[in-house]
Amino acid sequence: MRKALTLTVATVLTLGLAGCASSTPSSDAASSNPKSGASTNTVAASDSLTAPQIMTKLSAAVPTVKQTIVYTAATDPNSLLGRPGQYTADIRFSDTRVPKDKTQYAKAGDVEFGGAIETFATVQDAQTRAAYVEKVTQAMASLAGEYDFQHGHVLIRVSRFLTPDQVAAYKAFAATLP
Repeated sequence: MRKALTLTVATVLTLGLAGCASSTPSSDAASSNPKSGASTNTVAASDSLTAPQIMTKLSAAVPTVKQTIVYTAATDPNSLLGRPGQYTADIRFSDTRVPKDKTQYAKAGDVEFGGAIETFATVQDAQTRAAYVEKVTQAMASLAGEYDFQHGHVLIRVSRFLTPDQVAAYKAFAATLP
């Protein structure tokens, strides 16, 4: 009986530690503008801009952008908002330069209309999400080509229907984030 209990406790502890371990993001995601000199595990969102503040600044930097949806934990279609290791805010936006005929099958809130601003509690969480999004979009031809810019605790996702020249302003903006 005691041996079975010890084995059960050891199994639970092992599984618990494995669940806490984070996967190592790909080198591309990890090197896409991490906050220089900052620990990748401890930069708190409270030390930086909020998602609404970022949206306001993005709208000024890219005049073709308009906020469309601010998700809450109750409305997030992915049911990730506020969960451990996931985004703490998710704002969707449209970009008037996205061709209307390209989004005829998209549904409200899809990144294809313009993009998303996702903020995280830590830089590591943002890096992990960036690596995940990269893996998913590369694996699905219908999503391939999405532009993603992770800087600090922020991930800016941009529609694949914009040209690289059009996306340059997003990349430049992401590099200015604290």
